[in-house]
Amino acid sequence: MLLPPKKNRRQPTTAREQRNSRREGLDVARNPARMTERQTLGLKKWIGILFLAPVAFITILTLVEMGWRLVTRHGIWQTEEFRFFGLGLIGWVLLYFVAGLRPVRLYVFGHELSHALVALASGGKVYKFSFTAQGGYVETNKTSVWISLAPYLIPLYAIFVMLGFGIVSLFTDLQTTHLLPLFGYTLPFKVARLFYICLGLAWAFHITYTILALRAEQSDLTRNGEFFSVMLIALTNAGLLMLMFISASPHPEMGLAQTFRCWWGVATSLLPWSL
Repeated sequence: MLLPPKKNRRQPTTAREQRNSRREGLDVARNPARMTERQTLGLKKWIGILFLAPVAFITILTLVEMGWRLVTRHGIWQTEEFRFFGLGLIGWVLLYFVAGLRPVRLYVFGHELSHALVALASGGKVYKFSFTAQGGYVETNKTSVWISLAPYLIPLYAIFVMLGFGIVSLFTDLQTTHLLPLFGYTLPFKVARLFYICLGLAWAFHITYTILALRAEQSDLTRNGEFFSVMLIALTNAGLLMLMFISASPHPEMGLAQTFRCWWGVATSLLPWSL
């Protein structure tokens, strides 16, 4: 659910407002459910500080390091996958910042659909599903960290792109070159190139609107603690990008074992006792 940006709360000034504020604090302290909720948020905050934050930082540094190696040592920028994926990224930048495209309704639909799909996958039931350009909501009988943060953790439209082209690949070879006549010219065309472009567009769409959503006061984030949520989102997205590059890269240096060794090397280099 999309909510308006944060607003600063006015502090109680009169004696009556101060008494009411203290009374509300006592009511929370006497409510076991509220106390449990606050303790859970406190625990999640410490998990975010002690575990998620350092692991996310190391993973992001590893992603940058592996990308730099592939560019400088193996010339991955010359590969078809990299060039057309990058073309999709550039295409989104032009559509969003130059053309002013704002597909908010499309984002809200994917946002709420992510909640619903993860709730169903978790064994829950979805009773209501609504979305508009102004916002949306899903009513379900089950909630969890994964359900509430699903839109930020799952690049839904990128998954749709992969599923769609995966189905197409059952009927045709994506790497086959087709000659298309266009305005008296013959252009070579591969379905695989269109796949890489669409995947780049979908990932850029996901990252852009995830960042925009994080800048607003989302109930999805406050429910789990904002710091914990942001660290989990950063770690998951960095990990997914790394897995995508591992699966797409033809270079042995980008294998799973090599990537883990690089991750461990980055981690140990940051430890005080490794200096």
